[in-house]
Amino acid sequence: MNELGSVRITTVFPDTNFIACVEASSHETNLATWIRHNEVLVKRQLNELGGILFRGFDMPDDSSFLNLVRTLPFESVDLSQFEEATEREKVATNLYTTTAFPASEMISLHSDYSSSLDICQYLCFFCLTPPEAGGQTPLADNRRIYQRLVHAYRQQFEALGWLLVRYYGTGLGLDWQDTFLTDSRQAVEKHCQQHDVTTHWDGDELRTTQTRTAVIRHPETGEKCWFNHIAFWHVANLHPDIADAMIDAVGQEKLPFQTFFGDGSDIPDSVAHHIRDILLEEKRMFDWQQGDVLLLDNILTSHGREPFSGDRSIRLAAFHKVKRE
Repeated sequence: MNELGSVRITTVFPDTNFIACVEASSHETNLATWIRHNEVLVKRQLNELGGILFRGFDMPDDSSFLNLVRTLPFESVDLSQFEEATEREKVATNLYTTTAFPASEMISLHSDYSSSLDICQYLCFFCLTPPEAGGQTPLADNRRIYQRLVHAYRQQFEALGWLLVRYYGTGLGLDWQDTFLTDSRQAVEKHCQQHDVTTHWDGDELRTTQTRTAVIRHPETGEKCWFNHIAFWHVANLHPDIADAMIDAVGQEKLPFQTFFGDGSDIPDSVAHHIRDILLEEKRMFDWQQGDVLLLDNILTSHGREPFSGDRSIRLAAFHKVKRE
């Protein structure tokens, strides 16, 4: 534990030295001011522990969080330039709701926009309304995930990368108009050409493919991090009843998401399960409190969402766009 002025600094998950907790001794302490005065410490904690949970500060509403977003020492990112996989609402300029997904369902661990050429390095979450039960944002250290993978699998993914295939227009998942925020095929083609995404049209249906690195080095620390949606979107990790129903409805080739090795070959189910199991073993959770702010390094740290009951309002802002290696 470390005392620094009006805050106490601890570690949320000391068993793996993961995620710092900066807790204010008084709700009158202004978080934007504290971060501005301790910028070097904040960046060091992000690099070393993967994220910071700020708790007990004066953060009553969206306007206080928006003020924080505008004063953080990172450049804010407009998420409309990314290919979304699920719906989210825009609350204000560069301020969004988290993923809209049924409360009864879990969102598996992932790093946002891992299939993009441009990466949002930092994500900032704000708890406006904590759920009555559940609804945690589970976290996992992408460095530890990489280290725990079977060496042969790591080598194969580092050599080949991974391929994401998306299919739009079947009624499963978002339509291409919602993903690319346009009704213009020409605009979609332009975006995809600029972002190294291949397109194939079949009437009003669209198939896209993109090959990306599965492992990236952190731009500051140089550490290797598992950074992809390979297990998240692999059909073997869907509930069998859901997978069967989707395949019966549209066929396997038209599933909204599929993942492969970067050369297009199949990723065996056993490999997808191995990755999934490591993610589950590395998952760490805390309970949200009103006013909590969670600042994550999106490269170092995966996040998800647990099922919940009651109202749950978590806001999201993204920062510091970096180019993929």
